[in-house]
Amino acid sequence: MSIIRLPNRLIEATLGAVLLALLALPAVILATQPSNEPSNQQANQAELAAGLIETSGVGPHLANVSAVVFDEALPNYSQCFIDSGDVMSSEDEQQFKTTLNQHLGPNVTVQRAIAHLSDAMELSELETVQAFFKSPAGARIIAAETASKDFDENTFEKQLEEYFQSGHWNEERSTLISMVYDNTRAARFVSTLNGEISVASALSGHCNQTPQGFKELQPQLDSQRSDSQFIEPIMRGDLIPVIATIFKDISNRDLEMYAEFAQSNIGKKFFDALLFSTANGISDGLPGLQKSLSQ
Repeated sequence: MSIIRLPNRLIEATLGAVLLALLALPAVILATQPSNEPSNQQANQAELAAGLIETSGVGPHLANVSAVVFDEALPNYSQCFIDSGDVMSSEDEQQFKTTLNQHLGPNVTVQRAIAHLSDAMELSELETVQAFFKSPAGARIIAAETASKDFDENTFEKQLEEYFQSGHWNEERSTLISMVYDNTRAARFVSTLNGEISVASALSGHCNQTPQGFKELQPQLDSQRSDSQFIEPIMRGDLIPVIATIFKDISNRDLEMYAEFAQSNIGKKFFDALLFSTANGISDGLPGLQKSLSQ
């Protein structure tokens, strides 16, 4: 058995960035203590949200958005110069990269996501999330996810094949892994992130970078966002084996507790907030990017 190849950013998600982060959230969670001082509570909340964004893997992935968009949009952007009878200079290319970094760079995307997560959840709710991942079951989930990040793709594929030939994959295990997959919204996270990056790339590489040109482009951008959800059913068959291999040494009881946490009121709110915060970490920068490109 081998992992079906996906677009590069989805492979990254599959093998150690977004998906693995969602499945086994914080590898190191900030031990922020609640404060009795109202003036300190907001700061503590933001600090804990920042820790969750960073250690969940969301922060590092957002930090790579501008580079991914640059790589995807540059060919179209360069072709626009050729179509107009010009050639893109090295200065033009550098200015394009600078503009993308200004609106989608590591600092701004991560800070937006932190702000959204901090606004979406109360300090006590973030501390409840922290408490689960510091519990014995949560710690074992974290350890499994952390170990998987050290594998290259070939090593991971070998482990995947060995696991499914070992005889440990059965109906009970399949049910538990499916629960984890569904309850953590893994597919929705990857598809949403993929959609936002695709929208940013299409906007950045659009030739008619005028207000009217962007207005005419908007239906295409809306379609790309909605179409990204269509990859979710396809990913299920690809990613379930990945999840199963990552958690091959985790007991059924620990998986059950993790799935139950993700399905709890706090768990649902956290995973939904993490999804919303990540998507908006990108999309909040698009109006400013559009304005800069049109100048």
